[in-house]
Formats: sequence, C-alpha cells, structure tokens
Amino acid sequence: MARNESSGFGDPFARDRSEAAIRAAFRRKWTLIGTVVLVIGAGVGVLSAHLARERAERSLTKAYLAAQTAYEDELDAYQKQLQSLEDIEKAKDLRPNHDKSTPLFKEFAETYAGHPLAWQASLRLAQEEMKNKNFDEAIRRLEPILPRTRAFPLVQVKVRETLAGLYAEKGDFSRALSELALVEKIAENPLPQGTLLRKAQFAYLSGDKEGAGKLLAELASGKVGDQFIDPETAVEANTWMDLWDL
Repeated sequence: MARNESSGFGDPFARDRSEAAIRAAFRRKWTLIGTVVLVIGAGVGVLSAHLARERAERSLTKAYLAAQTAYEDELDAYQKQLQSLEDIEKAKDLRPNHDKSTPLFKEFAETYAGHPLAWQASLRLAQEEMKNKNFDEAIRRLEPILPRTRAFPLVQVKVRETLAGLYAEKGDFSRALSELALVEKIAENPLPQGTLLRKAQFAYLSGDKEGAGKLLAELASGKVGDQFIDPETAVEANTWMDLWDL
C-alpha cells in the first residue's frame, strides 16, 4: 500500500502551514499579553505617580501645618503674656517668641523651595529677620523667590513690597523706589494706594522733598490720576505732610 502522505505528522506542506499558523497564534497571544501588560503597567505607573503626589502633598501639608500651628501657639502665648501684665507700658519691648516655629518654617522653605507655601514660609522668616534687624539675611532669603513667582502677581507684590522696606531700612532708597515702581505695574496689586504712600515716604527720605510733597498732596486730595484714594490713606498722607512741613 502506498504510504499515506497525510499519515504521521501530516502532509509536509500542511505541516508547514500548521506550524506557521501556530507560530502566528503564539505571536498574537504574546503581542496581546504584552499590550495588556503595557496598558496595566502604564495604569499602575499613573496610579503610582498619583499616589506619590498625594503622599508628597500630604507630607507637605502636614509639615506646613506643624510650623503654622507652632506659630499660632506662640502668638497665643504672647497674648496671654500681655493680658497678665498689670502695666501695659512694661510691654514696650515685649515680642512674641518664635523659637519653635522659626526652624520649622526654615526647614519647610528649604525642603519645598518651589512650592507657594515655601514662599509664604520665607516671607515669615524674613519678617523675623527684620524684627532682629538682620536685613541682609532677610534680603538673601527673599530675592531668590522673585524669578519663581512671576506667574503669581500677589506673591510678587508681597515680596517686592517687603524687599522695598528692607532696602529702605539699609538706606538704599533708590533700590527701594525701583521695587515699588515694579509693584505699581502689577495690575493685581490689592492696595495700590498703600504702594503710593510708601513711594512718597521713601522719596522724602531719599532727599526728594518736592516729589514727595507733590505725591502726598495728591493722596491727601483723594485722587492720584484716575485712581481714587480711600479716606484713611488720604488722612495719613496729610499727617505726613504736616509732620514734614511739606
């Protein structure tokens, strides 16, 4: 009997086609598994990144709250200290003790330097340095914030106004006025008339009595250009004019 070519493993051509089909099936199978693994892997990656961000945000919030709580506790202690004094005049040189909150704010500002809360922490630290007349240290802490806060106009106002005050404390009125000139250009400035009042004060202290007198007179009149001035600022401007005999 002739040998059946289909016996054994089967016809060679059929076998080749069968093996090719099996290999193709395996390829499809592993391609599918690979795709699923990639999708799952990507999903896990996104979820892990999200959870990592959440953990980081929780850690950040917890660290800031610890510093802020310590700060508020120190203020409460200061208020109680004042209330316990029989003669308030004895409190002339009395200031809140921020020995606990200051290192916490410092650590936070350095750990989360790019976060808006870190800028707030740096402002808090700068205020403490100002109280201790460490003006150079306060400036060193605030100047690096400026390029990071260009998209945050309110922070820019706060930092530049503080820097202007620091430069003025050091007698560098030209630099102080330059900072205020930049603040004037920020449309979101919540207290533009306060900026104008400081501009007049720094102008006078820099020796520009004529410019200071002119601006103070405008503020006292209740209007500077198209800007209306609130009565409180107008009265304060008038007070400075009387004090400096302008």
